[in-house]
Amino acid sequence: MDAEWCARLRQVEWIVATGELDSLIRENRDFAGLLGSKGIPCHAEFWPGVFGHDWPFWNEAIRRFI
Repeated sequence: MDAEWCARLRQVEWIVATGELDSLIRENRDFAGLLGSKGIPCHAEFWPGVFGHDWPFWNEAIRRFI
């Protein structure tokens, strides 16, 4: 990401959230870390004991972010 892209991405409200049992948790952590390393604000939450890639999960979790 060059400086122009980072400037654009800073205009977005980034939220990365999933449960610790999600098969993509490492990728989500890495993505949140990458954004942070570029000075792009990112709110990241990783919930213990939760699988985060199914509709019942998101039906409850989405209320935290809207």
